[in-house]
Amino acid sequence: MAHGQVHTLPAGALSAVHGLSRLREPHGGKILAVYRRDGALGARYRGVPLHRRAPFYKKAGRVFLFNGAFLVWNLVSAALSPWREKTFLGAGRYDGLFTQFLYALTALGIARWGRKRVIYVRVFGASVFLCCAVALWQIAGGNPLGLYPNGWRFADAGTLYSGMYLGTVGNTLILGSVLSLAVPVLVYTAVKKRGYDLLLLLPAAMALYVLYRSECSSAWVALPGSCALMLPKLARGRRRRYILAAEGALALTVLLAVYFYPGQSGTLYEASRLLHGEADASFGSHRVEIWREVCALIAQRPVFGGGPGTAAARLHIEFTRFVPETGRTLGTYVTNAHNEYLGYAMNLGWPGLALYLGMVGVTFFRPRENGESAAWLWGAAAYWMQAFFALGLVVSAPLLWLAWGLVPAPEERSGGHEHCSGKDHA
Repeated sequence: MAHGQVHTLPAGALSAVHGLSRLREPHGGKILAVYRRDGALGARYRGVPLHRRAPFYKKAGRVFLFNGAFLVWNLVSAALSPWREKTFLGAGRYDGLFTQFLYALTALGIARWGRKRVIYVRVFGASVFLCCAVALWQIAGGNPLGLYPNGWRFADAGTLYSGMYLGTVGNTLILGSVLSLAVPVLVYTAVKKRGYDLLLLLPAAMALYVLYRSECSSAWVALPGSCALMLPKLARGRRRRYILAAEGALALTVLLAVYFYPGQSGTLYEASRLLHGEADASFGSHRVEIWREVCALIAQRPVFGGGPGTAAARLHIEFTRFVPETGRTLGTYVTNAHNEYLGYAMNLGWPGLALYLGMVGVTFFRPRENGESAAWLWGAAAYWMQAFFALGLVVSAPLLWLAWGLVPAPEERSGGHEHCSGKDHA
């Protein structure tokens, strides 16, 4: 599928309303405009208001410090890369130095000068509804946006063409990242706000069905996994101990069930074999083979990596599969780590990955989260878990960084007042 045929509504709608709603500020101040645009995403981030707070250099929080160090390391990795000329935009997926700076500065700008508003969740829900409505139409046999060429349909995936494509996003691996982030945000907000916000459960339910039909196994790991992380974080005292005990018992039960799984094919069979110490290269849609190759590339440049966005210049794996039903041989060309964390290690070296994980850690292990902060943190946690199997491309990654910035941003109360959910705002 050509990237030109893929349109992304969720990121564009969420960022557009952020800009339009901040053009008028009761406190006055200037407008910080951060623009992000490329052929696949076509999204624009604008309108993060400046508030009267201490500037970065007077109150640099841990998020800011890790983020700044991450950007500096991107510069160092790019400067020392043998593929230096490819690092600015990237070797083929527009995920190079320029994009990494846009991601990080977007999150920092929102965290420092933005404010959480429930309207962002509502618009996010509307865009997810539209995306999933298109996906359901495609599942039913339609082709509303011309995503499938040559008269093909969604049902022809794996027989007439490689991969699987749905919705306004396209590749179902990327769609899984978007919906994994969206479902917790929508469900948590609906349950907490109630009233008309209960309507957010509709796009959340549609997203779950689309994830089921798209066979996105990683999302079904990320969603319950993020619940296991967030429920103890939101609870306190005896209730937290009960939740941790219940989760421990449930995890042990699941591990035993998978270990003794009697099937001979499918995701559960592959997980069972892995628990038995058997790692066939074809497991996980050949992810094991891909990860082995990626680890070999990491070992070649473990400190500085190949440079931002250079994975496509270094990783070249091709898979072919004969389809008896059609007599055709389908091919897949891999230029992505299929694991965002290994991808950072390959591009930036182990120090770059450590700084990225440091940003994740200081964001997640903040003081007790509640309200809208918990909603966005839950969504980010689901994305971080799904990232173990995901692509991390410019179609889905901006949504993570938007959520990342909204987690520490103060909440707006009625009357234009702010409520800070934690001490470390940037």
